[in-house]
Amino acid sequence: MAGDREARQAFVALWLGPLEQARHGERLIETLLGWVRARFSVNAVAEQLAVHPNTVRYRLEQIGALLDRDLTDPETQFELQLLVRLLAPEARAGAAPTTANGSGQPTGRAGAQQRLPH
Repeated sequence: MAGDREARQAFVALWLGPLEQARHGERLIETLLGWVRARFSVNAVAEQLAVHPNTVRYRLEQIGALLDRDLTDPETQFELQLLVRLLAPEARAGAAPTTANGSGQPTGRAGAQQRLPH
């Protein structure tokens, strides 16, 4: 998928699109990606974001509801790890941007232009 720009864009939009459209979407995306990078540790990402672990849990519940996904499911976590890898600068090097504004970074409420069913 890393070499297929359209597949990468669709995959990123599938995960980040609904969050970009949500109220406080940047915070939700930051929490989600931080949680994945912290190997799904609520406490580690809470420390990283300087928030209480319950805040992280609440945000993850919101994210799961917005995406209609069980974030504790192993397949979902695999897809989230893939998402983080695809968003890494080395995965984007020489590739077209993966978000609506072309930056490869979350864009907030106006960001997602393509939403795919899941």
